[in-house]
Amino acid sequence: MRMLSVMAIATAASLAVGGTISQAQQPPASYPAIKTTRGNNANAPVPGANSFTMAQAKSLLQSKGFSNISALKKGKSGIWRGTAEKVGQLMDANVDFQGNVFARPYGYVVVR
Repeated sequence: MRMLSVMAIATAASLAVGGTISQAQQPPASYPAIKTTRGNNANAPVPGANSFTMAQAKSLLQSKGFSNISALKKGKSGIWRGTAEKVGQLMDANVDFQGNVFARPYGYVVVR
């Protein structure tokens, strides 16, 4: 009888620990670090630990049709920011940790 109680407690404890471990291994629901083939994962640059080198960020911008890329710097939020030209227009260009590329006319100010 005592052995059965010990086995029941051990089984319950292993199930509780197993459930906790599986929950800890699940990725966050939003903004995965996976680039899809359908375009950007978000509608604005997503902050995060960025492992892209400057050359890789520049290459991503070039693959999206940008040229004359300059002043490219990685900020504290992990977003590469710089200027680039596209179709003859100077743009503020950004690359986030997911590889998403964002641009808007140079000097554009958002008023809220």
